[in-house]
Amino acid sequence: MFKLKFRTKLIIIFVIALITQGIVIGFFSNYYAKEIVLRNKQKDMAGMINLIDININTRVRYITKLIENTANSRIVRDFFYGEANENSIFIAEYFKNLDSELGAMDTIIILDEANIVFSQSAKEELSDNALGKAKSSDAYQKAVSNPQKVNWIGASDSIVNDLSVVTVSCAVLDNNLTDILGVLIVELDSVAFSNLLLNNNNTFQKQYTYIIDKNREIVGKNKIVNEEWIDIIADKFDNGTRKFEIELENNTYYVCGQYNGITGWETFSVLSTNHIFPQADILKKLIMLIVAFCTCCVSIIIMAVSYTMTRPVNKLSDAMKCVQNGDFTIRLNSRRKDEMGMLMTSFDFMLDKINTLICEVYQEKIAQKNAEMEALEARINPHFLYNTLDSINWMLIDKEEYEISEVIVSLGDLLKYCVDKSNSIVKLEQEIDYIISYLLIQKTRLEDRLDYHIRIPEYLKALHVPKLILQPLVENAIIHGIEPFKEGGVLDITAYESTDILYIEVEDNGCGMYAADLERIRDGLRHNGYNLNSIGIYNVDKRLRLYYGEAYGLEIASRIGHGTKLTIRIPKERQVKS
Repeated sequence: MFKLKFRTKLIIIFVIALITQGIVIGFFSNYYAKEIVLRNKQKDMAGMINLIDININTRVRYITKLIENTANSRIVRDFFYGEANENSIFIAEYFKNLDSELGAMDTIIILDEANIVFSQSAKEELSDNALGKAKSSDAYQKAVSNPQKVNWIGASDSIVNDLSVVTVSCAVLDNNLTDILGVLIVELDSVAFSNLLLNNNNTFQKQYTYIIDKNREIVGKNKIVNEEWIDIIADKFDNGTRKFEIELENNTYYVCGQYNGITGWETFSVLSTNHIFPQADILKKLIMLIVAFCTCCVSIIIMAVSYTMTRPVNKLSDAMKCVQNGDFTIRLNSRRKDEMGMLMTSFDFMLDKINTLICEVYQEKIAQKNAEMEALEARINPHFLYNTLDSINWMLIDKEEYEISEVIVSLGDLLKYCVDKSNSIVKLEQEIDYIISYLLIQKTRLEDRLDYHIRIPEYLKALHVPKLILQPLVENAIIHGIEPFKEGGVLDITAYESTDILYIEVEDNGCGMYAADLERIRDGLRHNGYNLNSIGIYNVDKRLRLYYGEAYGLEIASRIGHGTKLTIRIPKERQVKS
């Protein structure tokens, strides 16, 4: 990738971006199109289930009312009080008219505790054991136990044969509505009743729609349903999920359910998600074709544009290669007004400038070499300086000038301490030794006008502090505080600690300062300002804040005629830094 030309990289980047954009747009277009269709189709399924439920309520109420009226009718009651042959014709005609209204009656049986007093079947006559089957059926038992209502049994085996029917029963009461005369059992043909309830309410061609009773037996269906699905779907529906997707036989199905409060039946519509939107594959292929076509067209445009954009870049690149090989005479002389034209113009100007500077550099090199030679000749070797001071020291000792010798030794110690760049953090003991050497020199100069006391506990001397933080403070105290005195100047250097902070104080009994001057210095410390008279103090404060943060640094207290005290605050826990 790194060895490819700029134009090739540009084409690759644009084409990849274009393809990515096309894939993303195509994917989301297809996804959301499917989602919109699926949501609409699912709404249609929910609406269809609701219509079926309304139809169930309408049909069940209607049939319930017919059977209730039939059981309470005078012609049925009189059948139990009169002669059978006198009422049979009327009852047969009555039930024939009733069947023409419903269009789904299969068998009608009226029985008491001892006999089947009337029967009418559309398919075959009753068998000899029909009475026993009728009395042991759920329809008879529920009618006897609930004589005041019409009982929907749901799907059950027919009394006439073993075929599945939908059974409804109702007790026949006497005129006072107190005693049970008998039981009316009506068996509805399952296929006709199913068509009556579903009424061809199917939204899709391969949609399974079925109704189950409380025992999960099929009351009605539009086509053959896999019985293994019934319990799986019903369990999920009974857990509170009314609309859901489920995996059945390695296919994903969308299920919409509805519970009927009158009968306790449940209606389900099941459809494979592949059949909800069968045109999905066609839409997907169409989107892919459009994305591919647009990608090819735009790629050709990108290649043409990239050539126009990269041609001046290639020209500039070739010119730079010539310069790299030492040819500073080449010029582009571009007339372009865009960014590339400005770049080429700048390139020509740069070459003109380089040619001008080449001549100047040769002259400057000669001058620089002369200056370097002079600097080398003027450089003093610190080791030579130490040896020179040591020779002077021994000469003074030979002449018994011990006081001056001591000053020379102190000066050598100061020089070594200052020149040593190996550590910017030193032990407090080393800093104190340096200050002692410095004070020894100042004591020699000021004699009785300077006295000093250093009170630092031994255990604090092992702590580490930044190098050369005490000398500017001591120098400031001597120059501005003690030196104006003719005698009696005292300098105190002390150190102490709190829980996590080390305090080092430099205090003199000198002139002190006025409140306005003190406030000006404090303000300079707070805002990183300084004045020429106290630049050493500001430098120390700034170094401490850089090392340890804004919470630490230098504090100053002073009163006119009572001296000045400078206090260093640094954290103990960070003293081991080196």
